[in-house]
Amino acid sequence: MKRRCRMVFTAAMTISLMTATAFAEEPVTRHERICDIETLRAAIEDGRLDYANLNDYVSAETIDTFTEEKMMLANEKLADVNISEADLADGYEERIINLGDDSYVKITLNDVEEGNDSGIEIEPAASTAPSTTLWKDYGNRKFTSTYELSVLGSKYRMSVYNHYTLSAAGIKVRYGESEMDMNGITEAYPTVVISKNTAGAGSSVSMYATFKIKSGKSVKLTNSVRCVQIDKTNERVKVTQSWNAK
Repeated sequence: MKRRCRMVFTAAMTISLMTATAFAEEPVTRHERICDIETLRAAIEDGRLDYANLNDYVSAETIDTFTEEKMMLANEKLADVNISEADLADGYEERIINLGDDSYVKITLNDVEEGNDSGIEIEPAASTAPSTTLWKDYGNRKFTSTYELSVLGSKYRMSVYNHYTLSAAGIKVRYGESEMDMNGITEAYPTVVISKNTAGAGSSVSMYATFKIKSGKSVKLTNSVRCVQIDKTNERVKVTQSWNAK
């Protein structure tokens, strides 16, 4: 009996040692826990940041602080961005601003004609040269202002859609819409507040929506269309579009 117990014990020890050796040979890869901004920046610069599993090894507080920092920098840089009437003469303009640390903010402005009954956008043919005038024919149009923030591998895209009509009276807002998505997946449709829904020559229609992002901070995106002049003879209105994000 003693001999049998000794054999079982010896076998058990052998299995235990083999198992320990096997585990010792397996490589263990773990991310260093990041709890401060400077370490996070260093990881971005070195290409060590695993964006897909960011929340597993970067503290939520660090992510929020970093995101807030980039939002504040975006506001500072956007204050110096000037999109003129000439820039929007063809109804489209896009600006991308580098925020450092693989981050950026992009502003896109787009004004298109909409079908008067169907609401379907009417886009110019690819071979058609863009219009270089601010004059728009009477009818329904849509002006879209989009703010996109890319930080720590996530893209927050926020848009306000201003559906308006041009006529002999100037500009009248039909309705406003908003949409927010993160990495291409729709997250929310914030309420659109219409500040002013009619405008004659020399005044503007305006609306805005407030978007809350992951860090708990928000972006207020304003969308405006100004009636510069009305040409009743040729049934057209001269308009300029503007935006504001903060």
